[in-house]
Amino acid sequence: MRTWRAVRSRQRGDAGFGLVEAIAAAFVLALFSAGIAGLILSTLKTSKIDRMRVAASSLAAREMEIVRDEFARSDEAALAVVGAGTLTNANPLSGTTNTVDGVTYTVKRTAAWAPKGTGASACDGGGGITYPSVRLSVVVTWAGMQGVQPITSDSIVTPTKRLLNSDYAFVAVRVNRYDAQPSPGRTVNSTGPGGAQVQLTDDSGCAVFGLAVPGSYTFTFDEPGYVDYYGATKPVAVRDVAKGSFTTFATTYDQAASMTVTHATEPGYALPSPLPEIMVRSAGLPAPGTLRFPATGSPVVASPLGPYAQGYTVWAGACKDSEPAAAPTLKTVTAVTLAPGESKPVTAYLAPVQVEGGATRAGQVVTAQHVDSCTGAVMTLTLGTLDGAGSLATSMPYGTWDVTVGTVVTRVTPAKSGLTEVDIP
Repeated sequence: MRTWRAVRSRQRGDAGFGLVEAIAAAFVLALFSAGIAGLILSTLKTSKIDRMRVAASSLAAREMEIVRDEFARSDEAALAVVGAGTLTNANPLSGTTNTVDGVTYTVKRTAAWAPKGTGASACDGGGGITYPSVRLSVVVTWAGMQGVQPITSDSIVTPTKRLLNSDYAFVAVRVNRYDAQPSPGRTVNSTGPGGAQVQLTDDSGCAVFGLAVPGSYTFTFDEPGYVDYYGATKPVAVRDVAKGSFTTFATTYDQAASMTVTHATEPGYALPSPLPEIMVRSAGLPAPGTLRFPATGSPVVASPLGPYAQGYTVWAGACKDSEPAAAPTLKTVTAVTLAPGESKPVTAYLAPVQVEGGATRAGQVVTAQHVDSCTGAVMTLTLGTLDGAGSLATSMPYGTWDVTVGTVVTRVTPAKSGLTEVDIP
């Protein structure tokens, strides 16, 4: 009996332990399988990225060899390579794309003159140059890079002495941002007796043009959303290029900023019709230092604006006496600083004016005529209509105005601060 009970006891114990063991084993197997699956996925991902990098490297090497062959084929071909500047997918595998194993790659190549003056960059100056070379750069990117750096290939090629004789000239154009830092990747166009060229500025903000024919050359900048230091969206520079010369010049070209300006006055006071122009002033602007923006509605988009470090003063009214230069007006908006590409909301306040004409003038229209003559400015405003008590809570730009109710004209100069009361006799 004791032996039989011991056997039964062991059987019951073994049966229970077997179930727990099976569950534990399944759990361990699941963890192990998850780890193996993760490792496999990671390996596959790494392998895929490696294949993409290998394909991109092959495309970069292929493009570089093609450019080298073009450069060495003839003097005309060498000039065409440099004159083309930056090209994208110039030599596709098929059609207009570079597709390998279902992945489409973008191959961008840049060819730029690299003469050296007295500084580290050609744009740093110098009247004479060492024998110039051409800098070749190829950058390959693709969709879904997932943080992988682009594949790059750089090289230097040297033109033949026959090609670059003493008559060959160079123009180096430096492009800076408004903060005086280099602006890489800007497009500079050149036209002249030697034909047309397009170059991109390098990391130092420098674009170099090699010109085989002397004469007058025009350099233009035409990128949407950009302005030069004077606010021009399509600045032009003309340079006379002599044989064997090395000319440099600099310009500022940065993303334009803007303001959305809303007309306003004190609560309970109406705005006139039509709305007056919006004016902005900055010490960075060329003379006279102001820009005018007509008000076809409110807000008014003041654009394009250069992102001057000095900032802007904003007000309503285009005539000189509307400007809050001598004494700040009520809620004058000053020192509005704008970053490149930024759009900032701003409010331009008009002077609150209370007109009292008496009950006998109820329903009459009140107008205002600016006393000074300002070319192109809004000179006549409709301030509103007197209510049943002969009152009108309105507003107008600062300055001197003749307010007319019926046949009565009253000269009014709104106070620089506070409410201006006008009693119609």
